[in-house]
Amino acid sequence: YSLRKLKKGTASVAVALTVVGAGFANQTEVKAADDHPGAVAARNDVLSGFSVPGNVWYRQHQEIGKLKSEKEELETELQEKEQELKNLKDNVEKLNTEVELERLK
Repeated sequence: YSLRKLKKGTASVAVALTVVGAGFANQTEVKAADDHPGAVAARNDVLSGFSVPGNVWYRQHQEIGKLKSEKEELETELQEKEQELKNLKDNVEKLNTEVELERLK
């Protein structure tokens, strides 16, 4: 297709429409409506399935606090037991050493 074959007026209009059309094409935006009632209802239905009622959240919060406290107590108790075991092993080793020394006498 050649613009040379067209008359001046027709060619000018064709060029103008091409330029203007290209400008409109660059500025065109398509956006979904955020406030469409169907979309809002569907979103609320989905989100309501994920929300946690306040009383359930509070009970879980209390349970988590209780479990954290219990965990800290158990860790402290474990450290004490490990230290006690180490002391007992040291005592056994000392007794074994004393027994060996008594045998050598």
